[in-house]
Amino acid sequence: MVNKFKAELTKISAQLNRFLARTGNKQWPANVLDMLETKYHLLPKDLLRLWYIRHRIITSKFNAYSIFIYDWVKAYDLNVSIKEYIDLYKYPDLLLYKGYIFSSGEVSIEEIRKN
Repeated sequence: MVNKFKAELTKISAQLNRFLARTGNKQWPANVLDMLETKYHLLPKDLLRLWYIRHRIITSKFNAYSIFIYDWVKAYDLNVSIKEYIDLYKYPDLLLYKGYIFSSGEVSIEEIRKN
């Protein structure tokens, strides 16, 4: 039992080290994390696998960001570099959630269903 726990801890810490190296100073928006934890019941270990790309939308009616949330561990394992949201259209199986962050702070995120 201890060896199994150690193996899982080693696996998670390796993912965390890759995550910290990947993100640098960039942090998740708190309202997005709240949405993922409350609406989709994601645990911290699930969130370690995810990363996001924001794309600014400016219209005459509102300012907002499109947010694309993907499995960066899977991208890393496939040796795929995701730099812009357009890259996710090349690899649609990596995209897990997408939505909007409005200037008011409101967040709308939907899960991408795979067929």
